[in-house]
Amino acid sequence: MTNRRTAPRKKISRKMDATITYSDASTQAHGGRVSDLSRKGIYLETDKRLSKDAYVNMKLGTEDIIGKPLCAQGVVVRTDENGAGIELSYVEEDIEKIIP
Repeated sequence: MTNRRTAPRKKISRKMDATITYSDASTQAHGGRVSDLSRKGIYLETDKRLSKDAYVNMKLGTEDIIGKPLCAQGVVVRTDENGAGIELSYVEEDIEKIIP
């Protein structure tokens, strides 16, 4: 598989949880663990498979790293048995404190 990423990803060595909610309020929220992160994308390890092409809102558990959670939004572009790749359409600027 060819790597088409335009922004380098950073492996997350500390535990960083995420709460995922769908823009469709009738779909149940899920939890996950951030595996790697960039300004343009995120890979979440999840127990439940996320819906491909779904627009999701996320609250990233970055309190231990930068003192507050970060909010992000994006589209699920890839799923596999371990989790999902999400292309970010929005992430707070404080992401730069994690990814220089």
